Amino acid sequence: MERVGFVGTGIMGAPMARNALKAGFAVTVTNRTLTRAEPLAKDGATVVKTPREVAARSDIVVTMVVDSPDVETVLFGPDGVAAGAHDGLLAIDMSTISPVRTKEFAERAAKNRPPFKTLDAPVSGGEIGAIEARLSIMIGGDAPDVERLYGGRCCKATRDRALCGNRIGFARRLADGATAELTMARHGNS
Repeated sequence: MERVGFVGTGIMGAPMARNALKAGFAVTVTNRTLTRAEPLAKDGATVVKTPREVAARSDIVVTMVVDSPDVETVLFGPDGVAAGAHDGLLAIDMSTISPVRTKEFAERAAKNRPPFKTLDAPVSGGEIGAIEARLSIMIGGDAPDVERLYGGRCCKATRDRALCGNRIGFARRLADGATAELTMARHGNS
């Protein structure tokens, strides 16, 4: 099972991290205000001081912060995810930010040494949706990276089952029963 990190444990990130813990993932967390992350330790999360440490201890890092400058800081600041990147790292930004900046961040991640992959996955459903694991996740990125989360299958994941496949993958388990739809279009195929 992949190790999962969360950067940003506010009203959305904290319940998402708790749901990942409930699903059996090893979870590492941090937050700009560290006292916001510390309560997750009693739920089983490892709390660290920086996004760099989260990346070093994780296969997948989820960022859930306020806006584009914050995403840039947690990804590319001196102690950001990029500084702790390793082969195979996947960073998923679930913040609602500028698509132009999202593309810029993906390009920078690809040039990082070592490079890492990114997905854009803003959510809808608010705090209650995060607590009750009922978020809608709109995901974009390279097909192999999306497929990594969905067990290599294009599927529609619902509370009880996956349609068009036998595994739902990380995104379904992360939400612990959330409703998510995934439609992938490839160049020349849709």
